Amino acid sequence: MKLTGFTLVEFLVVICIAFILIGSFAIYANIILGTAREIALQNELMNMRLAIEHYRIINAKYPTELSDLVTVQRSEVNQGVIPAPV
Repeated sequence: MKLTGFTLVEFLVVICIAFILIGSFAIYANIILGTAREIALQNELMNMRLAIEHYRIINAKYPTELSDLVTVQRSEVNQGVIPAPV
């Protein structure tokens, strides 16, 4: 009577291949997440640059503090100059 099934060596080879695939996927995912963080940072910096330029256009000077920039944008939203975020 012959028993069918996997030997221990075959099972270990399959487990090793699975770990190698999982490890390479983790490295790839980490690279993609790093790229996504960089893109998000670039977008945030661009938004800050636009907000500072918007302040300069309205007030003819650059803001001296971050609170100046934030309060101007809130007052403009309340006055209807800038549409409120959805």
